[in-house]
Amino acid sequence: MSEERQSYHFYPIALHQGAIEGKIRDTMMDAIYYSIYKKSLTEEGTSEVGKVIAAANHLDIKIPSAEEVVRRGRIIHFREHIVMVSMSEKIMFDYLQNKKTEFELACFCAYAAIRSVLGKKPSIKMTNEFFVARMFGFASISDMPQQFKTRNIYKKYTKRYNLDRIKKELIDNWGMKYYARHTRGFFVSYNLSMESLVERAERERKVHKQKVKKAGDAAILAKVLAKLEAENHSKTTA
Repeated sequence: MSEERQSYHFYPIALHQGAIEGKIRDTMMDAIYYSIYKKSLTEEGTSEVGKVIAAANHLDIKIPSAEEVVRRGRIIHFREHIVMVSMSEKIMFDYLQNKKTEFELACFCAYAAIRSVLGKKPSIKMTNEFFVARMFGFASISDMPQQFKTRNIYKKYTKRYNLDRIKKELIDNWGMKYYARHTRGFFVSYNLSMESLVERAERERKVHKQKVKKAGDAAILAKVLAKLEAENHSKTTA
């Protein structure tokens, strides 16, 4: 990999299932193989192996076995994937080649979770429940098997203390902007200034409060009108 190169790879977030528990090397290898295989589909030629070699050359990635890229890349490609994530090649190779603590793995998966939702949007709002589901490689909490929720690793990272640690690390060292003031969730961004993020969050909160108030007023009005109608009907039939 060229040190000057700063490219991104696009792969299924489902590959992160198991990453926090130490399977990060397999996760990153599969992500890279998938990216190369996906690129190979646009290459000219009839041989899958030849197209994979060409794709790897274009991506400037050295591969130990083109056949293995074809084998693993095809398996991932032909699965049904709902959620994808774009990740920096530099970060991926760092987590592929260097030993990481469980907390570092959790932070990486948390960063990927946010990127999988954020995409090209300037900011997003998430709940902790949804955030954790994406951290573990699931599209949503409803896609997570019930049995998974009984595992110690899941219980550990649903605790407020550990989530706060992860968010603080993303703010301090991963460039994340974070805001959560009476928002029933939290707002994050990597591109907006903190002031812009706060303004967006407060505008959305104000609009939501107005909608709730209007809905409440409408319900009260409907109730009063129904009561008056009933009283009027009672008088005319008496």
